[in-house]
Amino acid sequence: MSVIRIKSLTFAVLIHVISLLVVTLTFNVSSSETPFLFNSEEEIIQGLLINETDLNAERERIAYEREQVRLEQERIEAERIATERRLEAERIAEQQRIESERLAEIERQERIQRETIERAQLQERQQREADARQRAAEAERIRLAEEARARAAEEERIRQAEQARQEAEARALAQRESLENQRRLSQIEQEKAYWVRLIQARIEQAWVAPGNTSNVRCRLLVTQIPSGDVVDVRMIECNGNETLLRSVESAVYRASPLPQPRIPGVFERLLELDFIIEN
Repeated sequence: MSVIRIKSLTFAVLIHVISLLVVTLTFNVSSSETPFLFNSEEEIIQGLLINETDLNAERERIAYEREQVRLEQERIEAERIATERRLEAERIAEQQRIESERLAEIERQERIQRETIERAQLQERQQREADARQRAAEAERIRLAEEARARAAEEERIRQAEQARQEAEARALAQRESLENQRRLSQIEQEKAYWVRLIQARIEQAWVAPGNTSNVRCRLLVTQIPSGDVVDVRMIECNGNETLLRSVESAVYRASPLPQPRIPGVFERLLELDFIIEN
């Protein structure tokens, strides 16, 4: 399907070239009756270059897809080999587990016999120790209860004092953070406005007016990458004709890469810009 698309793009480019040549020859013959649709040969060449760029981009995309298929095949083969190795390891491990369980069962029966005797002796000793611990524990419980009541009263006093201090600090911190956030937001807004003005000035300098043009008002949606290079330009609205629209879009691409903001946090990938020329 990708090959068919490449052929279609190639055919479209050839048709576009032939059409442009026919139109150019026709306009040269009848120049006294019909005005030129193109301002210069540079616009014809620019159209050819745009189509050539699309064709190169499609070729790169096909090469990338083929590379992804190759990598996927290699990944599947690696997974198959890993699965076979894992299954073999699991089989050996299972055999070892069965043998280990058999030996463990023999050892367990012997251990049960020893533990039965030891358990009876241990229970008798533990009972004696438990009685002694219970007597000591009761005496310790009474002592600790008295200490706990005194300590709880002191801790409550300290807790209330600490809570009051923390609440006061929290209120002061919240007030400082609020003021700092307001200052930061104001600075960011100012920096963004300054940055947008720089970009608009750069685009206006790169603009080549198509003939006598005045009172131009356009709104653009410009997509850029972090380096400032423009990757897409879309016209939201404009008071001019198609030639004027194309000239404004071309000016944006000529202005690329766009100026960088002084504060990195101000950068936005998608910008809505006004292009205004008043004469």
